Amino acid sequence: MPEPEIGSIMVSYEAALLRGDCSVKSMDEIREFARALGIQSVDKFVDMEDLVRTIQLAEGNDDCFRRDPTCAEKQCLWYEECVAA
Repeated sequence: MPEPEIGSIMVSYEAALLRGDCSVKSMDEIREFARALGIQSVDKFVDMEDLVRTIQLAEGNDDCFRRDPTCAEKQCLWYEECVAA
């Protein structure tokens, strides 16, 4: 099966963000998103926090997932899941 294109995955995540349904889904979905970003060996990640932080770095952001309970970055794709922990 061909790898999904990052554009279609980003549109999907951005649409979820606009609907207010931006909670993180399954590890498989997060791995798919990471693969589309070009992250190698995504199957080695067993911890969601490590994988999301790696994605954040690949996007050019700080790897802050679940590290700051007072986070105000509400436009972040990971915000809902991050502050819920």
